[in-house]
Amino acid sequence: MNINEFCEKHGSRKTARAIISKRISQLCGLSLSDLPDSSELCDLTDSMEEIIGMNIGNLQHPDVLKELKGLMDDVINKDNIESLIVG
Repeated sequence: MNINEFCEKHGSRKTARAIISKRISQLCGLSLSDLPDSSELCDLTDSMEEIIGMNIGNLQHPDVLKELKGLMDDVINKDNIESLIVG
């Protein structure tokens, strides 16, 4: 299932959370649900949900993917993953 199909089936919020969870898993082996709630992760989810919602059906476009990756890299990266885990 590609990202557009996933989004059509599950909606933009669940798609945003799935993308974020996958990135966290790549960095530290945890999922989004393993981390304590934080305003940074909530804001990231909201921002990604908005972008995904505006681009449904076109989520594999390089510009959209670049924008989503840029948002994630600002919040979830090797330098700050520990602070997200600790909360």
